[in-house]
Amino acid sequence: MKSALFTERAKAYFPEEQEAFFKALEEPARDGFFLNTQKGSEEELLKFCDFPYEPYPRNPHAWYHHCEKIGRHPTFELGLLYGQEPSASLPAELPDLSGVRFAADLCAAPGGKSCGLLRRLPQGSFLLANDISYKRAEILSSNIERMGFGNALVTSLAPKEIARRLPESADLVILDAPCSGEGMIRKDDRILQEYSLANIEACARRQQEIFEAAYALCAPGGQILYSTCTFAPEEDEENVSFFLEKYPDLCSETLPNGKKSWKLSFQHGSEGQFMALFRKEGTPYKKLPLRKEDKCPEAERFLKEESDLQDFHLYRNKERIFLSRTPLPEISLPCLRSGIYAGDLQKGNFLPAHCLYRANDLQGHFRKSYEVSKEEYEQILKGLEIPFTGPQGYVSLTYGGFPLGYGKSVQGRLKNKYPKGLRRMV
Repeated sequence: MKSALFTERAKAYFPEEQEAFFKALEEPARDGFFLNTQKGSEEELLKFCDFPYEPYPRNPHAWYHHCEKIGRHPTFELGLLYGQEPSASLPAELPDLSGVRFAADLCAAPGGKSCGLLRRLPQGSFLLANDISYKRAEILSSNIERMGFGNALVTSLAPKEIARRLPESADLVILDAPCSGEGMIRKDDRILQEYSLANIEACARRQQEIFEAAYALCAPGGQILYSTCTFAPEEDEENVSFFLEKYPDLCSETLPNGKKSWKLSFQHGSEGQFMALFRKEGTPYKKLPLRKEDKCPEAERFLKEESDLQDFHLYRNKERIFLSRTPLPEISLPCLRSGIYAGDLQKGNFLPAHCLYRANDLQGHFRKSYEVSKEEYEQILKGLEIPFTGPQGYVSLTYGGFPLGYGKSVQGRLKNKYPKGLRRMV
């Protein structure tokens, strides 16, 4: 892990902590997580974390962990936690969410900051989670699905296009900007192989362009959270100065460290993270209209028969049906996801989706439910059928009291409906 240019520049990044910085640079990266408090309190969820963990001192809602394969642990499978380096969980904790009805995350994949924000958003609020890469947006949507959040819309558009269609409408904009990634070199030393001033300068210009969209999208009185995972001042402090000079109606908010920006690094027990929070002057003057709901008798009949839901809203995208417990706004953007993906219409029948039975908002509402044993849990994840003597038809499956998915009971067997792409092969 060597780069003469990086070494020389790094000496100026933390002039009073040089020795600690370079010593920590040689240590392995640390892994962490935050908890999905839409599923339970932190105290309740930590009881399921039967692996070594310890608190992250700068965020009371994040922890380090020492679980080698956390992606295979039940807490991950059930969406009880999101695996994220602890300092990266801080940006979602900084904004004031009181009065936030519409939030937007412009560069959201793979979804850590979106999910961190979704667990905090007030009831009735929603998040537009976007990534310009469609493939990455699919991963983003999958992570939101795993965590069970229903108040999210997922798009794959250029940020400037979102701002053009929804000017001054978002109460909060998250911009975790693409950057040179200096703060991630302990995780990926290939970053240093492509390290150059030209790349840093190109990243800074791109960040300024995306911030222009964030500013245009932000409503008067709203907030913009800007973050990177680099130490380069061109992308961090100098960009903050650039934003404040270019947009005189922006002001910097004071962060928990008592300053207008916050930069963390290896010697602080984390990977690299830079954060700054802005407030746009003025009073909000726009309220997005509600999206027109779609009638779907097949889905309505299914939900009436299979659940005790009274209030829900349905939206249709061709043969795909989405559900929300609260009305969704009309954003007039093509979406990969509009709330909870409920199921599909096929030849006049409604076929439920895995997401329907994983959603936090629907937990406990299905009439037929079955708590699987540890052995049955492992079988479900492998795509196997299990013996079942309960009621016929669709059955909501839980493990540890948390939604796992669903199966279909037929003649003493529970047919496995766990998605093939999520099953374990071994």
